[in-house]
Amino acid sequence: MSKPIQRTITSPLIFSTANLHTKKHPLISGIMLPKWGGNLDFRHARAEEAGYLKMIYEAAWGNGITISEARIRAKISNFPEGQIIGVEKGRDTPVSMINIMLMLYDPAKGFEGGYEKVTGGRTFSTSIGPLKLYEALEQASSLLGIASCVSIATNPRFARSGYAFETLNYAIMFSLANGLVPAPYSAPRGFARARKKNPGLDIIGYLHMTKPAQMGWEAHFAKISAIIPRIAKAFRWQSVIDLKRFIKYQGYKADSMDAMPEETAYRRFMQDEGKSLSGAYGRALTIEDFCILTGRVLADPVIGMHVQNGARFIRDSQGEITAVFPDSRPEDPASLGYNIVLSYGYHQLFGHLF
Repeated sequence: MSKPIQRTITSPLIFSTANLHTKKHPLISGIMLPKWGGNLDFRHARAEEAGYLKMIYEAAWGNGITISEARIRAKISNFPEGQIIGVEKGRDTPVSMINIMLMLYDPAKGFEGGYEKVTGGRTFSTSIGPLKLYEALEQASSLLGIASCVSIATNPRFARSGYAFETLNYAIMFSLANGLVPAPYSAPRGFARARKKNPGLDIIGYLHMTKPAQMGWEAHFAKISAIIPRIAKAFRWQSVIDLKRFIKYQGYKADSMDAMPEETAYRRFMQDEGKSLSGAYGRALTIEDFCILTGRVLADPVIGMHVQNGARFIRDSQGEITAVFPDSRPEDPASLGYNIVLSYGYHQLFGHLF
């Protein structure tokens, strides 16, 4: 599969990596994105537009989920470089935003809590300054620098424009360019609906439910081509997808929410191809692998979007999904209050065996 064409779709200059981690310029603020967007420019949020950003946030999340202008200003004050705004080219009015906080990951402690914990009780005062973070990383090789993506919002008027996806990928590339692991705290916002259909469904079972993609082979091929630099290591730089497999698993209906685990498309895949593919890739295959290899998507729209984009769950030493936090955001009824940490930076400390 050929490497995707790269092009600049941001207005800031692209700084040399030689400037990275210096006191003069600790963060690269201009990056390059693969060829899946090009409609937005990106800049830092401004304190004076907190009211407008509050409106975007609340309209995007819905269900009465609110944020105060003071909290938005606190984010901007505590880590201004990580409060990223998307604006349409030639305009300056925000249409999307993503909020990032910096944290040090200690494998001895793991991810210690959900939204309340990572945001310091929503004061957003827990974000570590870039210089302090890089100094700590230089002193302790066992620590990882995490760019914790705590929220993303797009003006609902542009729901079908791809702006949210483009903003997310800017934040991922911004993080990776600065030697940080992008780790979104994401809400499984279809979980409440699934629980209505099956009150006994647990969150881990739900995260293994899939459905056919709403795209054809060519669109899936293009999507995988765009993220192949991100995922190639996981598959030993071998060919990732093929048409016959895509057709086969797209032919299965969406998993029923009350299906037994052995009845899911993922389990059938593991029975049919798990052994041979595990041998080819040198590790056990996960639900994330299944989605990449077959084009199936997770039943949950938010978590599924991240997995389609190359994110992986955090796993323990037995390969089980961890960093799943109940009661993380109890005001979010669609997710039943859950937050789940995923990672766009693969690392053995996160249970990624490659």
